Amino acid sequence: MYRTVRAGVVTDVPELEAFDAGFDCYAYDAGVVARIHEELFFIECPDCERVYTLTVAPPNALAGGPEDLLDRVDRYQRSRLSATNRGICPRCMNALDTRFMNAGDAPLFEGDELDMMVHRECDSCGKQPYHSVGLALLDDPGVVAFLDSHGVDVDDRQMWAFEWAMTDRHTEIRSRDPWTVVVTVEADGDALEVVVDDEMAVVERTRS
Repeated sequence: MYRTVRAGVVTDVPELEAFDAGFDCYAYDAGVVARIHEELFFIECPDCERVYTLTVAPPNALAGGPEDLLDRVDRYQRSRLSATNRGICPRCMNALDTRFMNAGDAPLFEGDELDMMVHRECDSCGKQPYHSVGLALLDDPGVVAFLDSHGVDVDDRQMWAFEWAMTDRHTEIRSRDPWTVVVTVEADGDALEVVVDDEMAVVERTRS
């Protein structure tokens, strides 16, 4: 409680007008913006309202300029995503249950944004992360090595810069019972197909 009060979480509510997030929406030809409203940090398209990132924004989020803020949010989100992708709750360290679901059934998302999502659930603290299949593979060793071989450092770019991670355009559902899903990562005419099962475990990688 002392740390919470000292950090200003209770007394200081951050607000920040929308500013350019540095990339265009993958669905509409419009610049994506970032903003802080009612203690939440959004990266979203002002035209189609597609939400690319949504997280709690403590008062310290406003320290530094916009570019610094985007980098820190990216690092913060990646640290939580890394734990989540390994089946560990980033809040309480409990094991997470994993399942695929229709994107339209997930909170804060519409069915036309993504076809499907990965739903993780913690039966201890109640945390329920939702994200695309591509984001679940953002730190996969095979994907990281493949992109590195083409001069792309995954850690050197903000995660919303990767279309294959933020959309379903490179995702294919091969079966639903049991689930088998393929994400194709492309670079310089080369491609890596990553096949995952219904628990998001990688079962095959094929480079072509």
